[in-house]
Amino acid sequence: MCRRDHAEHASQGGPGSELGNHSARSVRQNEPTLPSGLLKIKKTIGPVPTQFSRGRERHAPQSLLGDYVGVELRPVRFSDAEVEPLLAGLAQEYVTRYGENVEMTRANAREFDPPSGLFVVLMDGAITVAGGGFRRFDATTCEVKRMWADPRYRRRGLAARVLKALEDAARQAGYTRLILETGPRQPEAEALYVRQGYTRTEFYGHYPEARAFSLDLSRR
Repeated sequence: MCRRDHAEHASQGGPGSELGNHSARSVRQNEPTLPSGLLKIKKTIGPVPTQFSRGRERHAPQSLLGDYVGVELRPVRFSDAEVEPLLAGLAQEYVTRYGENVEMTRANAREFDPPSGLFVVLMDGAITVAGGGFRRFDATTCEVKRMWADPRYRRRGLAARVLKALEDAARQAGYTRLILETGPRQPEAEALYVRQGYTRTEFYGHYPEARAFSLDLSRR
């Protein structure tokens, strides 16, 4: 395992409301303070299906898949309520794919605080539909962690949008290299990273069987 220049906090974390008037809430009390260059990632992007965002039943009929609205890309703190569904869904997915594990203990909330880190979520109304973050690995490298998309919203390019936002923010934060890893039972994640231009690299974390990837941020 590579040495990191930040401490590993193994006791905290996973493996691998109506929004109201947004303009009136542009400064939220608990929102992380971002460097000015990162503020531009806080914007509305879309479209994505909204069959679950207007009071409809969770098992909406297939005919509703054509109904679209934009979703908000929101910088948050790792401890914010918007992140809770992501962490719960990710933990369940790891158990389903790998059995009992301690991966969710391998990240600390403070690691994702700006300026050296960042966590973002995509919100469709009150629903957290996707998200992820990066944390410092060393002086020039950051690591993407906790990438997830709600299963009901998958195959719509949301994970790619989150990843692109993290890449842009990491570049603006001064990093020149981004690394990440995914498990051997997550082929769809591996395919996403290949499509986005990531290259395989030697594993660097806790899992020798992990698929590790890197991206040269200076080339984009």
